Parts: sequence; structure tokens; C-alpha cells
Amino acid sequence: MLGAKQEKQTLSHDIAIVGGGLVGASLGCALAPLIERYGWRVAIIEAAALPENSQETPWQPSFDARASAIAEGSAQRFRQLGVWEAMQQEGAPIERIHISERGRLGAARLSAKELGVAALGHVIPNAWMGRVLHQQLQRLPIEWYCPAKVDQLTPQAYGHHLVLSDGSELTAALTILADGGRSGLRAAGYQ
Repeated sequence: MLGAKQEKQTLSHDIAIVGGGLVGASLGCALAPLIERYGWRVAIIEAAALPENSQETPWQPSFDARASAIAEGSAQRFRQLGVWEAMQQEGAPIERIHISERGRLGAARLSAKELGVAALGHVIPNAWMGRVLHQQLQRLPIEWYCPAKVDQLTPQAYGHHLVLSDGSELTAALTILADGGRSGLRAAGYQ
């Protein structure tokens, strides 16, 4: 019918991840077996635009020049996700740790060799970690909404209704806030 107002389509997802930084990207990768096994629909809502070339870094604020020290347990999880081989190419093992407080007595020293392990943890540049995670995400049937922010998050009987800054609307059975410590949604009282 001409002149009739078209209704916006609301897309339904099982999980909506707000934030595509290191935490959101890691979670997206961790959901791969569930996406495969159960056909879950997963959306990632990211404020920064995706780069046209996956070699561009940093494009997302958490993919900056800093590096993160990750425990060996986290490295094991990244192995399970299938990203560790690529991730460790730019990483360095933590072989010794010295813990002390200036002006205080006592100190603790840990050594991977003395403990009989290859490493106590690893140091990985954030930009590299983000690149590896996003390359893995590109292999998954995840729906990206970016650049977009969540303008409105409304609880409903079976999840949430999300209105995005790009005009998209979606529902999700579970919404996970992974948009950082300065999250506008968290400041608005969503936890």
C-alpha cells in the first residue's frame, strides 16, 4: 500500500554482546561451539567502525599500545578457542616474578623453572591480541552492528529489547555488557 508507514523489523538473537574489545571478542570466540551446536544467533554491538583491512590496528580503543599479562590458565583457554598459536607469535613468556613493596620487609620470588612449568603466564600486546581474536570472529556467523551504540536497553519477559544508534532494533535472550569500565549503560544502572 502506497503511503503506508513501514514498521521497523526487530531482529531476534540469543545473545547480544555490547562491546567488541578484548573481553567481548574473547566471549564471542568462546561461544563458537554453542553457535555451531545449537545454531545460536549472536550479535556484537561495537561503537568503533570495523576496519576495511584486518591488518589495521588499533581501531578499537582496547587494542592500544599497551600489553596485557595473562595467566597460564587464560593461555590454556585461548588454546581451546584455537587462537593461541597465532596469539603467542607476538607474546613473551613470563619466566620469573618478583613481588615486593618498596620500604617494606619481605618479598616473593617465583620461577617457572623452579616450579617445573614452561611459563607462569604470558605478555601479549593488546593490538595483536585484538587482531587475532577478530580474525577468529570473522570465521563465525556472528552479526555485527557497528559502528553503533545501545541507545536504549529495555528489559522484557524473556531478555531485552535494544535500540541502537544506527536505527537497528533487536531483542536478545541474554545481553552481556562488555563495553568497558566507562560503560554508559553501566552508568545508567544496568549491571
